[in-house]
Amino acid sequence: MKTDNATLTKNQLQIRGMAIAKKWQNKNIGQQLIGHVKMTQKSTVIWCNAREKSVGFYQKQGFQIEGDPFEIENVGVHYRMLYV
Repeated sequence: MKTDNATLTKNQLQIRGMAIAKKWQNKNIGQQLIGHVKMTQKSTVIWCNAREKSVGFYQKQGFQIEGDPFEIENVGVHYRMLYV
């Protein structure tokens, strides 16, 4: 989804609402989705707000944490993550 992050000045793309149904987890589907986005998008920066428990997944895909953790009400702790 094309959404602007005001802190970024480069062409950017935000990943939102990514989730894999429990029965399909651990089958590299998330990795394949991220790989497809990386290969097909002309964005300079891909970013997301990752749930605390998903940070490791995004780090394995080459994303890095930007800034401090923040709370989304009724959802939990998140980290802004970038792939440059």
